[in-house]
Amino acid sequence: MLLLAQLLKKDAPYYNGLPSDLAGKAHYALLKFKMLIKPHFEKEEAFLLPPLRNYDEDIEKLCEEILAEHQEIELVFEQIRQHEISEDILDKLGHLLEQHIRKEERVFFQLIQERISETKMDEIGKNL
Repeated sequence: MLLLAQLLKKDAPYYNGLPSDLAGKAHYALLKFKMLIKPHFEKEEAFLLPPLRNYDEDIEKLCEEILAEHQEIELVFEQIRQHEISEDILDKLGHLLEQHIRKEERVFFQLIQERISETKMDEIGKNL
């Protein structure tokens, strides 16, 4: 997903084997959304976020942020699906994806590791 985020940004370098024009990048992004990102969001929303809610105030806040980011990212993908393709929209999506991924890996998952018991993590992990 990070590679996709970088590919979509303005002034992205050429990545061997990946599209370099707007239409190609948009098509590639939609494909990755369908095959990778949407299923990832659905798993988090169904199996990760619900058991973490009401567990801890800081984690609850981050769960809400993660969910809101999913919705915002999906809206931008919908714009692209509706053929609203521009360098600015792809750049926005690239930045949203990168910020979301970094928040999950550097803030959200770190906090979960600090505050959630191993037993609870094992229970959640069985569903993922």
